[in-house]
Amino acid sequence: MGENISAYTKEVSLQQDVLIVKLSSSVLRQELSYGKEKIVEMINKSLGGNKIQDIRFI
Repeated sequence: MGENISAYTKEVSLQQDVLIVKLSSSVLRQELSYGKEKIVEMINKSLGGNKIQDIRFI
């Protein structure tokens, strides 16, 4: 996602097929939630499969 976003990322975990991303910025959390379908698509393309079904930004 880039260095700008990683600076606000506190923790990342995977629960079954849901990626959980803990962010320190509520504004960034809201902004990323608008594009989460595209982010899931990009991650799955990078991983070479349909591994992630959803992302939760908390």
